[in-house]
Amino acid sequence: MLFRKPSRNRSLLLATTLIQDYLNLKMVKWSIGLALGQMAVITALVKLL
Repeated sequence: MLFRKPSRNRSLLLATTLIQDYLNLKMVKWSIGLALGQMAVITALVKLL
């Protein structure tokens, strides 16, 4: 039992880090998409003016 507990904690830590990495990647993609969308809107407004 003493040997199993650290491995379970390690796998749990790995899972949490993977989830955090996934969420960070989603946030980065979302922020990039938002920035690109803002750039498209700005260029469209500039072309209209």
